[in-house]
Amino acid sequence: MPKGALEEFVLDNIGVAPAIDLILRTLKESNFKILESGGTAVRGHVKAVWGGKLKSYFIGNLPFGKLFKSGKRLGAEVEVTPHGSGSYVRLLIVPYMELWNRPEVFLISQGILEKLTDDSFSHKKLDEVMTRLKTPIAR
Repeated sequence: MPKGALEEFVLDNIGVAPAIDLILRTLKESNFKILESGGTAVRGHVKAVWGGKLKSYFIGNLPFGKLFKSGKRLGAEVEVTPHGSGSYVRLLIVPYMELWNRPEVFLISQGILEKLTDDSFSHKKLDEVMTRLKTPIAR
């Protein structure tokens, strides 16, 4: 199972639709490509991918290429639900496998050393996204 990085938090006094808009802008600022977004007043979701398909394919096929940042792809999944006067956000960033449009699978599509570097990079990217979300600039 993919480990990746998970963050759960509450955005106070922000509804589901504005929270989705904020997260979309933040993911785009972090160079994620939005694949799917939507929702209703009671639930929202976003799916996004970081990293170029062609670039990661070629670099990933080089010896030890999957260990480099440019040989990786990450998938982000966000779920937003109402929580009191705010919104509860669940943000998951995992190594992404384009072929099956799903997370990498340990020991099937991902080796031991690759898993360690993938999880580390997922955490770094999650920290970047969370820092951008907490930045107090007018959005």
